[in-house]
Amino acid sequence: MTRWRYDADPRNPYEEERIPVIPECPAFGYLLGIDKHSVHQPTAAELIILASLGEFYRTRMFTAAEQRNFALEPFDIHPGNNTPILRKYGFNDWGYRRATWPVGRVTPPSPRVPTRMLGPWTVTHLVDVINGVRTDSELGKAWERWKVDHPAIFRGALA
Repeated sequence: MTRWRYDADPRNPYEEERIPVIPECPAFGYLLGIDKHSVHQPTAAELIILASLGEFYRTRMFTAAEQRNFALEPFDIHPGNNTPILRKYGFNDWGYRRATWPVGRVTPPSPRVPTRMLGPWTVTHLVDVINGVRTDSELGKAWERWKVDHPAIFRGALA
């Protein structure tokens, strides 16, 4: 029996997609994760988009050797990565935080926050924001190209 060394949930329902369920302050630099306090779970279609985001990060940001190292672990981990931690509030309503942000800060905030001015965000809008699509950044341009190159994943979400 091996001892589980990660702070991700060992009963991870998204293991096949390599997406861990993680705490607000993860000890590892996961490429992305689902907040363990997320009340709602991603739908099958949302999970496909999130898995595609992980693949985008692996293939765009890391060498072939680093990608082979990722394959040795149950999750994609890179030291120093500022993990985006995704939280689903409800139907088509997502938020996120970065591992280095102050605890409790999520954007957009929960719909229960009376002063909420952003949201709801679909999962596609969420990953667009995380990748800086509207900032005209190189990462944002690469993400837009990724979506165009993978139409079956983002069908109906490119509008």
